Amino acid sequence: MVALYSVARLGKAAGLTDETQRLLGRPPLTIRQFLNDYKTVWMP
Repeated sequence: MVALYSVARLGKAAGLTDETQRLLGRPPLTIRQFLNDYKTVWMP
C-alpha cells in the first residue's frame, strides 16, 4: 500500500495515454456512461 500511495503522491500516475483507445479501437467510456449503460446490473 505504501508503494501504491507513494506513486500517486509523487505524481507518477498523473499522466494520461491513448493506450485504451488504441487497444479498443474506440474511445473509452466515461465512468458516468458505464454506470448509465449498466445501471440495471447495479439497481434492481
